[in-house]
Amino acid sequence: MKIKLQNQLRVLLDSINKIIEYNNKNNFSFEEFKEHEMVFDAIIMQLLHLWETTKNMSDNFPDIDFLPVEEMIWMRNFIAHNYLWISEKMIYNTIIHDIPEIKKRIEKYLK
Repeated sequence: MKIKLQNQLRVLLDSINKIIEYNNKNNFSFEEFKEHEMVFDAIIMQLLHLWETTKNMSDNFPDIDFLPVEEMIWMRNFIAHNYLWISEKMIYNTIIHDIPEIKKRIEKYLK
């Protein structure tokens, strides 16, 4: 069971690393981020993958309490069902503040 969890966490890390790469490759400020629709869309897709995988993991691995599972599932539902009303600022703040923290927690667990 632990190996399955580790594999799923590596899937999460893959999405996280893509999100960080897409933003950091260009070192976007918020204003620049808003103007790059393809990057925004690519990041949204990776966030949805990250959060959908987390949602599925929470059913199979209830002991992933080191992740903010409820908040991640809420964000997945919000983005999936309210795509037209997504705030660029909300996504940018998620990338800058939340994603690095989630990455740190996953990496700590995998050590």
